[in-house]
Amino acid sequence: MAAEPAPGAPAPRLPLPDLAWITGLVLAWLYAAGWSYAYRWYARFDLGLNGLDLPVETVLMYGYWVLRSHWVLLLPALAVWPLWTLVPPTVRRRGVYGLPLVLILLFALAYTLGARAADDRFVAHRDHGFRCLPRARVGLVPQADRGPAIAALAAGLARESPPPGTPDPSPDAEWRLLVQTASLLVLIKPEPQGPPVVALVPWENLDVARLSPVVGGCE
Repeated sequence: MAAEPAPGAPAPRLPLPDLAWITGLVLAWLYAAGWSYAYRWYARFDLGLNGLDLPVETVLMYGYWVLRSHWVLLLPALAVWPLWTLVPPTVRRRGVYGLPLVLILLFALAYTLGARAADDRFVAHRDHGFRCLPRARVGLVPQADRGPAIAALAAGLARESPPPGTPDPSPDAEWRLLVQTASLLVLIKPEPQGPPVVALVPWENLDVARLSPVVGGCE
């Protein structure tokens, strides 16, 4: 008969190596889901991840968004773990051989859920005219050798009247901040038909910027 723990004895704890392994697996899963989300989300704007150079913290945040959108998947995982601890050690050792397949399925699920969450979010933003993104007005550093197209773009970003002889930048359209990275601002201008117009503004070309945050009703 197994000996009972003495009164006042500390409760059994998860071994430190197991805790570290689980933490690493969760972070890796969040990163994979976040990377899939970011890849699909920015691809909708014809942007690649290499040029954006997103920090790891941002990718993990995207992974958290994916997990939050599909939190119901946590329930089976939380139910399986206590049952797994009840399995005899000999059986658990045999189950290690199937661990690579389980990991492949987990990360395939992360990729699928990340892409789906990005698609759903893009559709929701597009249907509302991207109004949940902050409005942006940007002034560029003056340059004497700007062509007509760049001059019109600069006027549109600043919401100013275009220089004489340049196309009208459509002053009713609003530029919105898609993402801010260490090297540039990515701005979009929603269009009634077709994909949004995208403008990449490096920090060295930025003179002044004004962002109007969204208040209420948006995530």
